[in-house]
Amino acid sequence: MIARRLGIAPKTVRNRVSVISVKLGARGRAEAITPARTAGLAPV
Repeated sequence: MIARRLGIAPKTVRNRVSVISVKLGARGRAEAITPARTAGLAPV
């Protein structure tokens, strides 16, 4: 769904999520989204 809305390939979305997770020191999407929610960048 994200890839379709952004007009990019699903693999690109997976790669970018992976890079963001590494930069945040997160072990998965759940850990990566927590700082975004705290900062008000992601819906609750």
